[in-house]
Amino acid sequence: MEKINQTEDKRTIGWINWNKEFKQKELTETLRITYDLFKKGNSIQDLMKLRGHKQDSIERQIIELITLSRINVDDVIGIEKRKEIFKNITKENCEKLSAIKEKIKNEVTWFEIKCVLAHINSKK
Repeated sequence: MEKINQTEDKRTIGWINWNKEFKQKELTETLRITYDLFKKGNSIQDLMKLRGHKQDSIERQIIELITLSRINVDDVIGIEKRKEIFKNITKENCEKLSAIKEKIKNEVTWFEIKCVLAHINSKK
């Protein structure tokens, strides 16, 4: 299977088309607050408490911030985890998160996979 590289046409990456238009928008106040708190060293758990949001809301904001190149994916999931996920993303499986997850032998979360896909999207 052919690996996806960062210069490949965005249309080949089905799942991350969800934020195709989002990248053109300005940072919202909600994202700005989350960004500022994250940059001060707060974890996702800290952000949940400070913002009064559920985990999935904070994770979605983190993914959006990665897409906008405001947050580095390695600061969220770590270099080794990013590399492991990235090497298992192909043209054939990128439209289904479950296909990516099945290829990875070590345990990864859906959030971590989405972070890597957002990182790929941020480079296009």
